[in-house]
Amino acid sequence: MQFAAAALQGTLFAYDRVCDYILPPHLEGKVQPGCRISVPYGKKEARRIAFVLSVSNSCPQGNAASLLSLEDGEPVLSAEQTALGQYLAETCFCTVYDMLDAMLPAAMKLKPQIVWQILPPEDAAPETFLLPEERVILEALRRTRSGFAEEAVLLKRVNRPNGQAVLGMLEEKGFVCRQNAVRPAAKGREREAQEEAVLHIALSADRLEDTVFTPKQQAALEVIRSDGAATAQEICTLAGVSMAIVKSLLQKGILEAVPRCVPAKAVTMEAESLSPAQLAVYTAILEKMREARPKPVLLYGVTGSGKTRIYTALAAEVLKAGKSVLILVPEIILTPQTAGAFTDRFGAGTEVFHSGLSMAKRRDAWERVRCGESKVVVGTRSAVFAPLQDIGLIVMDEEHDPSYKSGNPPRYHARDAARFRAAKHGALLLMASATPSVESYAKAEKGIYTLLSLTERYGGIPLPQAETVDMLAAPLSSAPMFSVRLLEALQETVQSGKQAMLLLNRRGYRTFVQCPSCREALTCPRCSISLTYHLAENRLRCHLCGYSRDMDRECPLCGKPGLRLSGAGTQSAEEELRRLLPAARIGRLDADAAGKSGCREELLAAFRKRDIDILIGTQMIAKGLDFPAVALVGVLNADQSLFHDDFRSGERMFSLLAQVAGRAGRAGEQGYAIIQTNNPYNEILRMAARQDYPAFFQTEIEIRKLLTYPPYCSLCTLSVCSNDDSKADGAIRFLLLKLKELLKTESYAAQKVMILGPAPASIPKQGGKFYKQLVLKCRTGKVFTAMLRELLAAFYANAAFRQVTAFADIE
Repeated sequence: MQFAAAALQGTLFAYDRVCDYILPPHLEGKVQPGCRISVPYGKKEARRIAFVLSVSNSCPQGNAASLLSLEDGEPVLSAEQTALGQYLAETCFCTVYDMLDAMLPAAMKLKPQIVWQILPPEDAAPETFLLPEERVILEALRRTRSGFAEEAVLLKRVNRPNGQAVLGMLEEKGFVCRQNAVRPAAKGREREAQEEAVLHIALSADRLEDTVFTPKQQAALEVIRSDGAATAQEICTLAGVSMAIVKSLLQKGILEAVPRCVPAKAVTMEAESLSPAQLAVYTAILEKMREARPKPVLLYGVTGSGKTRIYTALAAEVLKAGKSVLILVPEIILTPQTAGAFTDRFGAGTEVFHSGLSMAKRRDAWERVRCGESKVVVGTRSAVFAPLQDIGLIVMDEEHDPSYKSGNPPRYHARDAARFRAAKHGALLLMASATPSVESYAKAEKGIYTLLSLTERYGGIPLPQAETVDMLAAPLSSAPMFSVRLLEALQETVQSGKQAMLLLNRRGYRTFVQCPSCREALTCPRCSISLTYHLAENRLRCHLCGYSRDMDRECPLCGKPGLRLSGAGTQSAEEELRRLLPAARIGRLDADAAGKSGCREELLAAFRKRDIDILIGTQMIAKGLDFPAVALVGVLNADQSLFHDDFRSGERMFSLLAQVAGRAGRAGEQGYAIIQTNNPYNEILRMAARQDYPAFFQTEIEIRKLLTYPPYCSLCTLSVCSNDDSKADGAIRFLLLKLKELLKTESYAAQKVMILGPAPASIPKQGGKFYKQLVLKCRTGKVFTAMLRELLAAFYANAAFRQVTAFADIE
């Protein structure tokens, strides 16, 4: 007799464990690790899905249930991917099933369902005494081709509020029978000529589940939430909703249209075109790649130093050896440019993985990679799970970017997954950035990573000259957000036939609405943040939960007229610039503009073709993009991220300013950056203007050491959320007391933990729920994970907290 050890769907992290199931004789030899099986669960033996982790001839736990069916003819995950899922589940405090399921594209996921089947006439009772409601449902079942239908589809078809009760009555009378089944979460059809918009959720990802939606809206969002994006048609088909539901979510800003990115053309880059500095780095990395177990390499290269040329040269060597290559970029907007370089060099064997593709396209790309047809993958965070075999090189471009950390459960970091996969394959992990994360650079200085540097731009091009403008002292134009100096520089740039980029990391028209009478700001009723005014729709929007309302003439609090708009967003910057420079062709790239046009890549393509003179945008334009004609970069309101209550605020400000300044002067001529600020003597700002990362690192690492922040510890945030503020308070205090108790026990007394809090989260109210948190400065490991598991188990065992959610997140 054989047994399968499996990870079960629908469990909590605190209670997650490996379950054993008996293999029926006809499935022995067919069930393999990485396959999915259907198993019974609960007293009613409803079906649940489970991933098989191992198969053996003995049952380690002494008792096991019989599995119901095998759902995959062959493993959908390799042994390496299964091991990766188990490793990440421990480090990001989620269940093994959730982690393994997150690795699959949506079109390959399975969903348990309830199916109702009509019984043959000889098995059913006479229909004489059927109620009218029962007859309606029975006739609906008879009209189906096969005589059975999924419960949700059937109830929608008959439109009866008591449909479930009626089905139960029909079952008791012997007319229908209820079955548990499993179906694919998506049908996976492919339509090459289809031009439907690809949609993704525009809300704050880690708080989406806390926002209130109607049942139909929730069904539509669940389709997208499973894998990041879907076409409108896929949402309607899989969620069983009308197109009107999708359109309403788009109009409210809950969904956002994203481009179907087509790889941009790039110049073929052979190894011979490398500069002496690039060649030295390339040779050093090549030597590391030939080692049996190469250490990860951190490549610090200033903006414009030509890091992509090194990636393609290294990839060519890896492919010659018959191995595969994985290239990670932080955001969708960077995939066309990077994929273009690899497609031109290596042809059709390059696959692109990101949420801007339809479910079917992602599934097909996954299958081509899994069968070995494609050996180069370029993609965003989730591409780290691509089923590549025999990996020789993994590249993390812009490795510092916070987008590599998932905001949705499971909250994994792509760097951890990439490091694990590189070790398993004996591959080289190459992390690169002009502004590496402080943690990565510290590891490189300690010798944990190999540090290599490119301190000059490709072709001897100088770094851009940066100057700061003191907005409290400098003369301003008729639009206060633009200094005279920046406006003159923009005018000169356009007149000379060059291009400019402007960074303002706030979208919308006005970021703040206040009543001058009662002095109250208009805030979101579900979140503790101010509403942003959007001019085109004349609406106020919450950029956290998606709430929106019409712009009132009177204050909703005191009823007096004269609401005052203040604070500048990208929409107002665009409007003012069109007024100040009427001859300039101006484009805007932010989440709102991309959603309207339906394609960010179209706007970037127009800028690349020089159909746009000045591009205004949020942080999405600040990194990785290469536009040769950009001579000037301007930064509006450079100080806005400096004073956040995040210990990484200085690092993020430095990175953003250094990266956006690096977009200027990349084609041979001197570039310029003008940074408008109220704090011109701020040392971080000055170092960013010089692009002096080593100096910034030395300053920042001393502060981190003094205050005991990463890399000198790990940070674990324990959070609770509830609709009731007092219940959230009680829950977080319970966790604090229980944690202190555990730290006094013999099992965990050796754990060194500094506890900060309890305190409200940085945004205390989000999506109608109140958030409280504890921040733990600690060293993570198996003992710490076991303690956290015991802590959360005690929390969920307490009946007082049934209406409260608790979760952990590790930095």
